[in-house]
Amino acid sequence: MNIAALVSGGVDSSVVVPLLKEQGYDPHIFYIKIGMEGKEELSSCPSEEDIEITTYIAKKYGCKFDIVDLQHEYILSICSTSISRPSGNTRWRWCARASRPTPM
Repeated sequence: MNIAALVSGGVDSSVVVPLLKEQGYDPHIFYIKIGMEGKEELSSCPSEEDIEITTYIAKKYGCKFDIVDLQHEYILSICSTSISRPSGNTRWRWCARASRPTPM
């Protein structure tokens, strides 16, 4: 049976692939790329190593593997989203450099 598996390259999501194979599933592995590639000053977590690990897992278990690049969409919808502070009129935005909300 076909099934999708979102794998980050971390231990938890990587373990799911052999478990799915043991249960008779044929996982199609997807890596969702949302990092800030090309903006090293904003990110200390480049995706190359995660993609390398995920590629290895896909090959080892004979799974289809695709990278879905959502960097642009992620930055637009998550990192640039402004939210209103419920207790007042101060507007906040997510500051990727500080990894926390900052006043606008």
